[in-house]
Amino acid sequence: MTAILRIIDNPAPGRTPRVTPDGVEPGDMWRCPEGDVPGRECWCIALPEHSGVWRTTESVAGETAPGWGVSGDPPLITVTPSIDASARFNDGSVRGWHGFITNGVMTP
Repeated sequence: MTAILRIIDNPAPGRTPRVTPDGVEPGDMWRCPEGDVPGRECWCIALPEHSGVWRTTESVAGETAPGWGVSGDPPLITVTPSIDASARFNDGSVRGWHGFITNGVMTP
C-alpha cells in the first residue's frame, strides 16, 4: 500500500491512537513533543496494514540513540533505512508493514 504523508492535529493528546477505519489513517502524521530527543522533533506516523504508529525518534531495540535518519521538512520527510513493522507469527505467516518513506511517500 502506498500512502502520502499528511499532517493532522494530534488525534489523542497524551496517548498513541489506534490506526482504525474510524481513527487515524495510514500516512497521517502529527507532532508528538513528548517523544522529542535533544536536537530532534518527534513525529508520529500511522503505518499501513494495521502496523500501528511509528515515531521518528524511535530507537533500535537495545539502543539509546535514534536508529533512523530523518531528513526533510514534514510532511516531505525521507527516512533511512526502511521501517520494518512486520511480525512473524507461530503459523509462519508474516503480517504488518515493511517499507520506505521517501519525500513524504510511503511505499512497501
